[in-house]
Amino acid sequence: MKYGYVTLLSSENYLPGVVALARSLKATGTKVPFECVCSKDLDEKVVTRLHQYGVATSRLAKSATEGLEIPNSAEFSHWKYTFDKLLLWRVGGVRFDKVVFLDSDMMIASNIDFLFERPDFSACQAGHFLNPDWVRLNSGLMVIEPNAETFKGLMAQLPLTLKKYAAEGKNVGDQDVINDFVPDWSSREDLHLPEELNMFFKNLTLVKASGFSFDAADAEKKISVVHFIGAEKPWHLHGIKRLLYPLKVVLKNRYGFSAFLQYMKLIKSVRNMNHQVVLLLTGCVQPNIKNDVLAIKDVETRKNQYLEAIDWYIKNTPYKIVFCENSGYDLKSEMEIRGAN
Repeated sequence: MKYGYVTLLSSENYLPGVVALARSLKATGTKVPFECVCSKDLDEKVVTRLHQYGVATSRLAKSATEGLEIPNSAEFSHWKYTFDKLLLWRVGGVRFDKVVFLDSDMMIASNIDFLFERPDFSACQAGHFLNPDWVRLNSGLMVIEPNAETFKGLMAQLPLTLKKYAAEGKNVGDQDVINDFVPDWSSREDLHLPEELNMFFKNLTLVKASGFSFDAADAEKKISVVHFIGAEKPWHLHGIKRLLYPLKVVLKNRYGFSAFLQYMKLIKSVRNMNHQVVLLLTGCVQPNIKNDVLAIKDVETRKNQYLEAIDWYIKNTPYKIVFCENSGYDLKSEMEIRGAN
Protein backbone atom coordinates (compact mmCIF):
# COMPACT_ATOMS: atom_id res chain seq x y z
CA MET A 1 0.00 0.00 0.00
CA LYS A 2 1.37 3.39 -1.02
CA TYR A 3 1.22 6.03 1.75
CA GLY A 4 1.42 9.81 1.41
CA TYR A 5 1.01 13.03 3.37
CA VAL A 6 -1.18 15.52 1.50
CA THR A 7 -2.26 19.13 1.85
CA LEU A 8 -4.36 21.40 -0.37
CA LEU A 9 -3.51 24.80 -1.83
CA SER A 10 -6.00 27.09 -3.56
CA SER A 11 -4.40 30.50 -2.93
CA GLU A 12 -0.92 31.98 -3.11
CA ASN A 13 -1.62 33.45 0.33
CA TYR A 14 -1.12 30.01 1.86
CA LEU A 15 2.07 29.07 0.00
CA PRO A 16 4.35 29.93 2.97
CA GLY A 17 2.25 27.62 5.15
CA VAL A 18 2.60 24.73 2.69
CA VAL A 19 6.39 25.11 2.54
CA ALA A 20 6.66 25.40 6.34
CA LEU A 21 4.47 22.30 6.73
CA ALA A 22 6.63 20.32 4.29
CA ARG A 23 9.83 21.34 6.06
CA SER A 24 8.51 20.62 9.54
CA LEU A 25 7.31 17.20 8.37
CA LYS A 26 10.70 16.40 6.83
CA ALA A 27 12.43 17.36 10.08
CA THR A 28 10.61 14.51 11.87
CA GLY A 29 12.61 11.99 9.86
CA THR A 30 9.64 10.59 7.96
CA LYS A 31 10.33 8.75 4.72
CA VAL A 32 6.70 9.03 3.61
CA PRO A 33 6.32 11.39 0.61
CA PHE A 34 4.54 14.73 0.90
CA GLU A 35 2.43 16.23 -1.87
CA CYS A 36 0.53 19.48 -2.28
CA VAL A 37 -2.69 19.04 -4.25
CA CYS A 38 -3.38 22.30 -6.08
CA SER A 39 -6.84 23.56 -6.94
CA LYS A 40 -7.94 23.78 -10.55
CA ASP A 41 -7.78 27.59 -10.53
CA LEU A 42 -4.41 28.04 -8.81
CA ASP A 43 -2.01 30.17 -10.88
CA GLU A 44 0.70 28.08 -12.53
CA LYS A 45 3.30 30.53 -11.20
CA VAL A 46 2.43 29.43 -7.66
CA VAL A 47 2.89 25.78 -8.65
CA THR A 48 6.29 26.68 -10.10
CA ARG A 49 7.27 28.32 -6.82
CA LEU A 50 6.30 25.19 -4.89
CA HIS A 51 8.60 23.16 -7.12
CA GLN A 52 11.41 25.64 -6.47
CA TYR A 53 10.95 25.01 -2.74
CA GLY A 54 11.14 21.26 -3.36
CA VAL A 55 7.43 20.54 -2.85
CA ALA A 56 5.88 17.88 -5.08
CA THR A 57 2.49 18.80 -6.54
CA SER A 58 -0.52 17.47 -8.41
CA ARG A 59 -3.49 19.42 -9.74
CA LEU A 60 -7.21 18.81 -9.46
CA ALA A 61 -9.07 18.64 -12.76
CA LYS A 62 -12.21 20.23 -11.26
CA SER A 63 -13.61 21.85 -8.15
CA ALA A 64 -15.81 19.86 -5.79
CA THR A 65 -18.53 22.52 -6.03
CA GLU A 66 -18.43 22.77 -9.82
CA GLY A 67 -21.99 22.82 -11.18
CA LEU A 68 -23.57 23.22 -7.75
CA GLU A 69 -25.69 26.11 -6.51
CA ILE A 70 -23.55 27.67 -3.83
CA PRO A 71 -24.10 30.61 -1.44
CA ASN A 72 -22.96 33.96 -2.80
CA SER A 73 -21.33 35.58 0.21
CA ALA A 74 -17.93 36.77 1.35
CA GLU A 75 -18.02 34.28 4.22
CA PHE A 76 -18.63 31.36 1.90
CA SER A 77 -15.90 32.44 -0.53
CA HIS A 78 -13.42 31.94 2.33
CA TRP A 79 -14.46 28.28 2.68
CA LYS A 80 -15.47 27.22 -0.83
CA TYR A 81 -12.14 25.66 -1.77
CA THR A 82 -12.10 23.54 1.39
CA PHE A 83 -14.69 21.31 -0.29
CA ASP A 84 -11.95 20.15 -2.66
CA LYS A 85 -10.76 18.07 0.30
CA LEU A 86 -13.64 15.72 -0.48
CA LEU A 87 -12.02 14.92 -3.84
CA LEU A 88 -9.19 13.16 -2.01
CA TRP A 89 -11.53 10.20 -1.48
CA ARG A 90 -11.80 9.69 -5.25
CA VAL A 91 -9.88 6.64 -6.40
CA GLY A 92 -7.06 7.97 -8.57
CA GLY A 93 -7.54 11.50 -7.25
CA VAL A 94 -4.12 11.24 -5.63
CA ARG A 95 -1.26 8.84 -6.30
CA PHE A 96 -1.56 7.21 -2.87
CA ASP A 97 -3.63 4.31 -1.53
CA LYS A 98 -3.85 5.89 1.91
CA VAL A 99 -3.44 9.52 2.90
CA VAL A 100 -2.86 11.52 6.05
CA PHE A 101 -4.33 14.90 5.22
CA LEU A 102 -2.82 17.97 6.91
CA ASP A 103 -4.09 21.54 6.77
CA SER A 104 -1.52 23.96 5.35
CA ASP A 105 -1.43 26.00 8.58
CA MET A 106 0.02 23.16 10.66
CA MET A 107 3.50 22.51 12.04
CA ILE A 108 4.58 18.93 12.72
CA ALA A 109 6.61 18.65 15.92
CA SER A 110 7.31 14.88 16.00
CA ASN A 111 6.93 11.83 13.78
CA ILE A 112 3.33 10.82 13.08
CA ASP A 113 3.83 7.96 10.61
CA PHE A 114 1.84 5.66 12.91
CA LEU A 115 -1.32 7.39 11.64
CA PHE A 116 -1.19 5.28 8.49
CA GLU A 117 -2.23 2.32 10.66
CA ARG A 118 -5.47 4.05 11.59
CA PRO A 119 -8.77 3.57 9.69
CA ASP A 120 -10.49 5.89 7.23
CA PHE A 121 -12.05 9.03 8.81
CA SER A 122 -9.74 8.91 11.83
CA ALA A 123 -9.46 12.48 13.13
CA CYS A 124 -9.41 14.60 16.29
CA GLN A 125 -12.13 16.29 18.27
CA ALA A 126 -9.78 19.27 18.17
CA GLY A 127 -10.55 21.76 20.95
CA HIS A 128 -12.52 19.18 22.95
CA PHE A 129 -10.13 19.25 25.92
CA LEU A 130 -11.00 22.87 26.69
CA ASN A 131 -14.50 22.76 25.20
CA PRO A 132 -16.14 19.41 26.10
CA ASP A 133 -19.24 20.33 24.10
CA TRP A 134 -17.24 19.99 20.88
CA VAL A 135 -17.51 16.32 19.91
CA ARG A 136 -17.38 16.57 16.11
CA LEU A 137 -14.62 15.66 13.72
CA ASN A 138 -12.10 18.39 12.91
CA SER A 139 -10.97 17.95 9.31
CA GLY A 140 -7.59 19.68 9.76
CA LEU A 141 -5.92 16.30 10.17
CA MET A 142 -7.57 13.15 8.84
CA VAL A 143 -6.77 9.66 7.65
CA ILE A 144 -8.24 9.13 4.18
CA GLU A 145 -8.57 5.92 2.18
CA PRO A 146 -9.75 6.63 -1.37
CA ASN A 147 -12.83 4.54 -2.10
CA ALA A 148 -15.38 4.76 -4.91
CA GLU A 149 -18.44 4.24 -2.71
CA THR A 150 -17.26 6.66 -0.04
CA PHE A 151 -16.50 9.30 -2.65
CA LYS A 152 -19.91 8.85 -4.26
CA GLY A 153 -21.59 9.24 -0.88
CA LEU A 154 -19.64 12.37 0.04
CA MET A 155 -20.43 14.05 -3.27
CA ALA A 156 -24.11 13.20 -2.81
CA GLN A 157 -23.98 14.67 0.70
CA LEU A 158 -22.33 17.92 -0.43
CA PRO A 159 -25.39 19.64 -1.99
CA LEU A 160 -27.59 18.48 0.89
CA THR A 161 -25.28 20.05 3.47
CA LEU A 162 -24.93 23.25 1.41
CA LYS A 163 -28.71 23.56 1.21
CA LYS A 164 -29.19 22.88 4.94
CA TYR A 165 -26.65 25.46 6.09
CA ALA A 166 -27.87 28.04 3.56
CA ALA A 167 -31.40 27.68 4.97
CA GLU A 168 -30.04 28.21 8.47
CA GLY A 169 -27.91 31.18 7.38
CA LYS A 170 -24.72 29.53 8.63
CA ASN A 171 -21.24 29.30 7.19
CA VAL A 172 -20.37 25.86 5.87
CA GLY A 173 -17.18 24.02 4.98
CA ASP A 174 -15.90 20.56 4.12
CA GLN A 175 -15.91 19.62 7.81
CA ASP A 176 -19.68 20.01 7.97
CA VAL A 177 -20.18 17.76 4.95
CA ILE A 178 -17.98 15.05 6.46
CA ASN A 179 -19.75 15.22 9.82
CA ASP A 180 -23.13 14.95 8.09
CA PHE A 181 -21.87 12.00 6.05
CA VAL A 182 -20.63 10.15 9.15
CA PRO A 183 -23.34 11.21 11.65
CA ASP A 184 -22.25 8.71 14.30
CA TRP A 185 -18.61 9.80 14.22
CA SER A 186 -18.76 11.34 17.73
CA SER A 187 -19.64 7.92 19.18
CA ARG A 188 -17.12 5.99 17.05
CA GLU A 189 -14.19 5.91 19.46
CA ASP A 190 -12.20 3.75 17.03
CA LEU A 191 -12.00 6.86 14.79
CA HIS A 192 -11.00 9.31 17.52
CA LEU A 193 -7.38 10.47 17.51
CA PRO A 194 -5.85 12.09 20.61
CA GLU A 195 -6.03 15.86 20.63
CA GLU A 196 -2.25 16.33 20.72
CA LEU A 197 -2.33 15.41 17.01
CA ASN A 198 -4.28 18.59 16.22
CA MET A 199 -3.48 21.01 19.02
CA PHE A 200 -4.60 24.59 18.51
CA PHE A 201 -1.69 27.00 18.89
CA LYS A 202 -3.74 29.42 20.98
CA ASN A 203 -4.36 26.66 23.58
CA LEU A 204 -0.76 25.53 24.13
CA THR A 205 -0.22 27.29 27.47
CA LEU A 206 -3.66 26.28 28.75
CA VAL A 207 -3.14 22.58 28.02
CA LYS A 208 0.43 22.68 29.40
CA ALA A 209 -1.09 22.99 32.86
CA SER A 210 -2.70 19.58 32.33
CA GLY A 211 0.54 17.88 31.39
CA PHE A 212 0.57 18.32 27.61
CA SER A 213 3.98 19.26 26.21
CA PHE A 214 6.28 18.74 23.23
CA ASP A 215 8.59 16.48 25.26
CA ALA A 216 6.10 14.64 27.49
CA ALA A 217 7.13 11.10 28.43
CA ASP A 218 3.50 10.04 28.19
CA ALA A 219 2.74 9.52 24.49
CA GLU A 220 -0.86 10.58 25.07
CA LYS A 221 0.32 13.97 26.33
CA LYS A 222 3.03 14.63 23.74
CA ILE A 223 2.06 17.45 21.37
CA SER A 224 2.90 16.29 17.85
CA VAL A 225 0.97 18.73 15.63
CA VAL A 226 0.35 22.44 16.17
CA HIS A 227 -2.55 23.99 14.27
CA PHE A 228 -2.45 27.77 13.66
CA ILE A 229 -6.20 28.20 13.27
CA GLY A 230 -7.84 31.55 12.51
CA ALA A 231 -8.19 33.82 9.50
CA GLU A 232 -4.93 35.68 10.19
CA LYS A 233 -1.90 33.42 9.87
CA PRO A 234 1.61 34.10 11.23
CA TRP A 235 2.94 34.73 7.71
CA HIS A 236 0.27 37.42 7.18
CA LEU A 237 1.79 39.62 9.88
CA HIS A 238 3.33 42.85 8.60
CA GLY A 239 4.41 46.20 10.00
CA ILE A 240 3.43 46.94 13.59
CA LYS A 241 1.46 43.67 13.88
CA ARG A 242 4.57 41.68 13.08
CA LEU A 243 6.46 43.51 15.84
CA LEU A 244 3.73 43.27 18.49
CA TYR A 245 2.49 39.73 17.88
CA PRO A 246 5.44 38.00 19.65
CA LEU A 247 4.77 40.18 22.70
CA LYS A 248 1.12 39.13 22.59
CA VAL A 249 2.19 35.50 22.45
CA VAL A 250 4.52 35.92 25.43
CA LEU A 251 1.78 37.53 27.51
CA LYS A 252 -1.10 35.21 26.59
CA ASN A 253 0.54 31.99 25.42
CA ARG A 254 3.97 31.75 27.04
CA TYR A 255 4.41 28.03 26.41
CA GLY A 256 3.54 28.57 22.78
CA PHE A 257 6.31 31.13 22.28
CA SER A 258 9.04 28.61 21.40
CA ALA A 259 6.69 26.93 18.91
CA PHE A 260 5.89 30.32 17.41
CA LEU A 261 9.58 31.15 16.98
CA GLN A 262 10.25 27.77 15.41
CA TYR A 263 7.37 28.25 13.00
CA MET A 264 8.41 31.79 12.08
CA LYS A 265 11.90 30.50 11.32
CA LEU A 266 10.37 28.15 8.75
CA ILE A 267 8.22 30.97 7.34
CA LYS A 268 11.14 33.41 7.22
CA SER A 269 13.10 31.09 4.95
CA VAL A 270 10.27 31.34 2.42
CA ARG A 271 10.11 35.13 2.67
CA ASN A 272 13.87 35.50 2.34
CA MET A 273 14.06 33.43 -0.81
CA ASN A 274 11.45 35.61 -2.48
CA HIS A 275 13.19 38.81 -1.48
CA GLN A 276 16.73 37.80 -2.42
CA VAL A 277 16.27 36.43 -5.93
CA VAL A 278 16.22 38.92 -8.82
CA LEU A 279 16.76 37.81 -12.40
CA LEU A 280 19.05 40.07 -14.45
CA LEU A 281 18.45 39.76 -18.20
CA THR A 282 20.49 41.67 -20.76
CA GLY A 283 19.96 42.34 -24.44
CA CYS A 284 21.06 44.32 -27.44
CA VAL A 285 18.14 45.07 -29.76
CA GLN A 286 19.92 47.46 -32.11
CA PRO A 287 23.54 46.34 -32.42
CA ASN A 288 26.29 47.85 -34.51
CA ILE A 289 25.31 46.60 -37.97
CA LYS A 290 28.95 46.61 -39.04
CA ASN A 291 29.48 43.59 -36.78
CA ASP A 292 29.68 40.70 -39.28
CA VAL A 293 29.60 37.96 -36.62
CA LEU A 294 25.93 38.57 -35.76
CA ALA A 295 23.60 35.77 -36.84
CA ILE A 296 20.54 38.03 -36.64
CA LYS A 297 20.94 41.67 -37.69
CA ASP A 298 17.32 42.66 -38.29
CA VAL A 299 16.27 44.95 -35.41
CA GLU A 300 12.59 43.95 -35.45
CA THR A 301 13.45 40.24 -35.33
CA ARG A 302 15.88 40.76 -32.46
CA LYS A 303 13.35 42.85 -30.54
CA ASN A 304 10.63 40.22 -30.89
CA GLN A 305 12.97 37.45 -29.73
CA TYR A 306 13.91 39.41 -26.63
CA LEU A 307 10.25 40.16 -25.87
CA GLU A 308 9.37 36.48 -26.24
CA ALA A 309 12.15 35.59 -23.81
CA ILE A 310 10.97 38.22 -21.30
CA ASP A 311 7.40 36.92 -21.58
CA TRP A 312 8.64 33.40 -20.86
CA TYR A 313 10.42 34.49 -17.68
CA ILE A 314 7.41 36.52 -16.53
CA LYS A 315 5.15 33.51 -17.01
CA ASN A 316 7.40 30.80 -15.61
CA THR A 317 9.24 32.38 -12.68
CA PRO A 318 8.01 34.10 -9.50
CA TYR A 319 10.95 36.48 -9.26
CA LYS A 320 11.47 40.15 -9.99
CA ILE A 321 13.11 40.72 -13.35
CA VAL A 322 15.52 43.49 -14.36
CA PHE A 323 16.10 43.81 -18.12
CA CYS A 324 19.08 45.86 -19.27
CA GLU A 325 18.99 46.92 -22.94
CA ASN A 326 22.52 48.03 -23.78
CA SER A 327 22.10 49.52 -27.26
CA GLY A 328 19.85 52.38 -26.18
CA TYR A 329 16.77 51.00 -27.96
CA ASP A 330 13.55 52.26 -26.36
CA LEU A 331 11.40 49.33 -25.16
CA LYS A 332 9.28 51.45 -22.84
CA SER A 333 5.93 50.92 -24.59
CA GLU A 334 6.43 47.15 -24.89
CA MET A 335 7.43 46.91 -21.23
CA GLU A 336 4.42 48.94 -20.07
CA ILE A 337 2.13 46.47 -21.84
CA ARG A 338 3.72 43.77 -19.67
CA GLY A 339 3.13 45.72 -16.47
CA ALA A 340 6.77 46.71 -16.04
CA ASN A 341 7.89 49.79 -14.16
